[in-house]
Amino acid sequence: MTPEQLLSMDVFSKEDVVKLHDAMEQEGAWEWNERSPETREDYLDDLGYTVDEVDSIKALYDEVKHYHGATIVASDHFEDYACQQAVEFGFVKEDSPVYDHVDWETYAASVGSDYHELDTPEGNFQIRVY
Repeated sequence: MTPEQLLSMDVFSKEDVVKLHDAMEQEGAWEWNERSPETREDYLDDLGYTVDEVDSIKALYDEVKHYHGATIVASDHFEDYACQQAVEFGFVKEDSPVYDHVDWETYAASVGSDYHELDTPEGNFQIRVY
């Protein structure tokens, strides 16, 4: 998986981030320094990455690495995610008349209190660690 693929997903896990981070580390994504003869942009471009992708994966990794697990949701998808979780957990049935009357924005805000937000160069994410 590439950083672009991971960062475009609506929902992913700590394991996805760690696996990608470790693969990028093997490729040398974190080895550039100011004494290098080329710019960071050129160095990362040679590896097939952008600075924003690398910085975003690093920020996500640093945020979740010490936890047993984490669910990471793109902030712009969080309301849909909360709705899907409510259905999966059996709080409401999708074919129920109640489903259409739920204020999903308010529900997502309530569920969101269990998450914290992380802003990265490639997007904003809601993260729940455990």
